[in-house]
Amino acid sequence: MNKNESDLKERKLMQRRKLLVAMALGVLLSTAMSFRVMKTNAKGMLPGSRITAVERAEYLGQLAGETPMDITISLKVHNQADLEQFLVDVQDPASPVYHRYLTMEQFVDRYSPRAGDYARVLEFLRHNGFTITDAWENRLTVGARASARAVENAFGVTMNRYRFEGREAYAAAETPSIPAALADAVDGIIGLDTMYRYHTNSIRGEKVNKRTFQTASNGKPPYGPPEFQSIYQLTVHAGVNDGTGQHVAVILWHSNINKTDLQNFWATWGIAQSINNVKVIGVGASPPAFSESGEDAELALDTQYSSSFTAVSTALASQGMPVDKAPRSTGPRVTCYIAKDAYPNSTLKAGQKFVVDGKTPTGPKVASLSFGIGELINSISNAEKAVFQNAAAMGLTVCASSGDDGSQGGAPWGDKTPQPSWPASSPYVTAVGGTALFTQLSGGNPVWKNETVWKTKNGFRPSGSSTGGGLSTIFTKPSWQTGLGVPGSNNRCVPDVSLDADPKTGYYVVFGGSAYFFGGTSASSPAIASFFAGINEQRKAAGKSYLGFVNPALYSIFSTSAASAYHDIKVGNNVKYKATPGYDLCTGVGTIHADALASLLVAK
Repeated sequence: MNKNESDLKERKLMQRRKLLVAMALGVLLSTAMSFRVMKTNAKGMLPGSRITAVERAEYLGQLAGETPMDITISLKVHNQADLEQFLVDVQDPASPVYHRYLTMEQFVDRYSPRAGDYARVLEFLRHNGFTITDAWENRLTVGARASARAVENAFGVTMNRYRFEGREAYAAAETPSIPAALADAVDGIIGLDTMYRYHTNSIRGEKVNKRTFQTASNGKPPYGPPEFQSIYQLTVHAGVNDGTGQHVAVILWHSNINKTDLQNFWATWGIAQSINNVKVIGVGASPPAFSESGEDAELALDTQYSSSFTAVSTALASQGMPVDKAPRSTGPRVTCYIAKDAYPNSTLKAGQKFVVDGKTPTGPKVASLSFGIGELINSISNAEKAVFQNAAAMGLTVCASSGDDGSQGGAPWGDKTPQPSWPASSPYVTAVGGTALFTQLSGGNPVWKNETVWKTKNGFRPSGSSTGGGLSTIFTKPSWQTGLGVPGSNNRCVPDVSLDADPKTGYYVVFGGSAYFFGGTSASSPAIASFFAGINEQRKAAGKSYLGFVNPALYSIFSTSAASAYHDIKVGNNVKYKATPGYDLCTGVGTIHADALASLLVAK
């Protein structure tokens, strides 16, 4: 073989090798592309994000594709078990981390969803045509807006219109899904329906005809802050335990305050609160103008009592009321975080705003949530649980009204299935129940005589009402929930503590230029929140941390000092559950002996 023939043979061999390599690469590329397609098309199902009410609602047709929708994706907490143990240890006096709360930065580092997962969720949303509306530094949730058609394409659902509880709503017909690559990070999708809405837990009673503004107490209901201080044995001192320098948050939706109502309320009771101490902040939308709506009535109640329940008054000093005669002080600041509507997707954002603002030295350290819905139909529980855990880890206190629907919990469709109200059933909030209060006069002042479980008629709205309570089917009993009367089952028990909530024996509220009797557990929740703000003021002066997640301390005191710290409510029922000696599923550990309980909480 000559050299030319040898070179030709070598070239043909090289060409054959290149062809084989190209074929092999083609096979590998094809396999890789097939794998990539498989990975892209694979889905992670989110059964907890589907509202099963679509199965009993009247179908009205598919939702128009251009309909704008707001949704929230919630992400899974990192190291959930470790976070839950930390929240036990941080309230355990024997633990080395007792009351050593985390900063937001520390929480993010230890427990927030990983930054890479959060970034991939953001990219997924943007890639599917969503506009990001809210992203939070704790990375627990991300909000976004897109058309119904984009929602359908992104999550593999059909958005339909339904008639539900007498109104038109929309919901996803199928179980939503996300790419499998995000399944380990995403907990759920909130906002795929407008079927379930929170409702407030306040009741406006009769107009007050026998009192005018600037008129002091007559010792009879409705009671104002100084009278409740007398009834629940709370001695207030200016700049000591009246909440001055503290900050309370109120979370609600689509509402506003009437400044004149607030000022008239304070003037009536001799409280030197300042309108500059009350702010209304819209979350997701600007707050509407005040319009005397039901939500405005709720906000009037929440704001008047969160700002004043522990405030010093001089109006009744001449009658010998147990109030300090020193120069009056303002009481706590109040910020109202107003979501755009009552859907859980919106109120969740307001909760996130509270937690983010609470990280600052002057931010709110106590919040009151005066709304709820039966826990069995709530698909938001995991997302809100994470936000409440974030608050507890940072030393923030969350109070929630236990509901006004008795043992039913506020479920829709006339459902009488026993269940507590959400978010009160969360083990990371203080659930505040309600009583009917009976007083007597002593030296012209109302003092405590007796209390029973609050219930009217059948205990269920709209024909009746009653304090909420029961056994959670979502959460197990926390380790701290112990003491006489606590049920032996392994369920979170609701409520934790109570105050007066009966509109007939209840709260004096100025609304729309008139004074009314108000009640409901929406009254007891902001009152307790104000009480906790006063205790935080005392703890700060003593060089101690904030109360934070206060439930373990409440039950510890219940186990050791119940007789001195609480009134034991032994009469009445909330339909299914009856009051019993010790703890019960109507009023919790009872109502407060305020001075005694405050001293014990300050000492913790």
